[in-house]
Amino acid sequence: MKTFKLGHIQKLYFCSGARNHTLKTLFPNAKFHYELDERSASFKALGSCMAGELAAVCVTSGTAVSECLSAMVEAKYADIPLILISGDRPKRLHGTGAAQTIDHFGASSNIAGQQVEILSCDAEELEINNPKFPLHLNILVDKELDRPNTVTKNNLDDLKDFVNSHERTLFLFSHARESLRELVLTIKKKTDFVYAETLSWAKDLGPIANEFELLKLYKEGCFDSIVRIGHTPLSKLWRVIDTETIDVFSVDPRGLSALSHGQVCSDLDFVSLSQLEPAKCSHVSSFNEDIFTKYPDSQWSWFKGFQESIPEDSIIYLGNSSVIRDFEAVQNKKFRTYGNRGANGIDGQLSSAIGLANSLTEKVYCVLGDLTFLYDIGACMELPENLEVFILDNNGGRIFERVGINDETMLEGKKLNMNVPEQVHIVKISPEQTLECFRELMS
Repeated sequence: MKTFKLGHIQKLYFCSGARNHTLKTLFPNAKFHYELDERSASFKALGSCMAGELAAVCVTSGTAVSECLSAMVEAKYADIPLILISGDRPKRLHGTGAAQTIDHFGASSNIAGQQVEILSCDAEELEINNPKFPLHLNILVDKELDRPNTVTKNNLDDLKDFVNSHERTLFLFSHARESLRELVLTIKKKTDFVYAETLSWAKDLGPIANEFELLKLYKEGCFDSIVRIGHTPLSKLWRVIDTETIDVFSVDPRGLSALSHGQVCSDLDFVSLSQLEPAKCSHVSSFNEDIFTKYPDSQWSWFKGFQESIPEDSIIYLGNSSVIRDFEAVQNKKFRTYGNRGANGIDGQLSSAIGLANSLTEKVYCVLGDLTFLYDIGACMELPENLEVFILDNNGGRIFERVGINDETMLEGKKLNMNVPEQVHIVKISPEQTLECFRELMS
């Protein structure tokens, strides 16, 4: 092939996600196959290439790319012209540890014959002369692509100055390899502007009820600064502030800002952090939990009932996407929660829960979404006796509705009509009630 254009692709195995769903218009001549599992999709594309078609797999950012590497390896050593197309987040977030942001080219660097990066606005005109396969095309798909990264590296003395120079600091606790509970207790005695996410093991302590109340307070201008302690936060607030100008200081043991601006230090020193003296801010939660009972078949209502039915301090593994967010929104008991929040992928979740249970003697509860379960269904072949699994069947992919993506190809759930072990419980959730409840919560 002397020249490659996107319009030359004949068959496209498309794994929809937040970063790549807008790319579909770039492939006018391709026959689309909508897929769930990127690993499987990439091997299907490989098979189509074997048959003589020019085929590609198109995925979103993060671990979706790494799932395709096995097929890329086979393509490299079998001399097959496979194409991997990844939708990616802005350059300003690369290397920061932001959610679903990994080094795509670093992952494929020893496999791809050629790597090409391009903005989505320029992709339609892309021409590659004498392409080398397997080809990895990374398309940057997001707003404000030219905004620079302005993160500065600092230390705990700078953090003390930061806290002392602001009057309404929000302390946002995400998670780390160790529990943040004692630190949350200490800071909470000094200010009510504390939000502890579920993986901090301190969600029940925070004066701010949930993410919805947190976003409301932020929009009302209650905070003049944010101190983030732990790894990349789960909260939507963290994505919102990336394009806004609020002062931010991150204390992250990885040394990652998880934003394109602000200050960061890697010294997670509990003693020093306990000595911070923020200005006293008061808050009494006004969140009305009656909204959850208004929608009895919603995901939030199920989580309320589930949490009430299990003992305090239970061990719970939570799948990504809406599962962990909705669990956190209704949590007011102490739990020891786990989840894969490093790169925030939905792959390998059941396997991770199995490994957790294998290494503990206590009972472990695992809650996953239906698509997350289907990704890892092979792990069901052997479950440890101390693991109980709940699969929330809401017809798949409903998180996209909450971010304004109404692409039906992303919402085509697979029917969970297979036989599962008795330790696995499939729970029917109403996607309609869940979406209506979400809209009311955000209004």
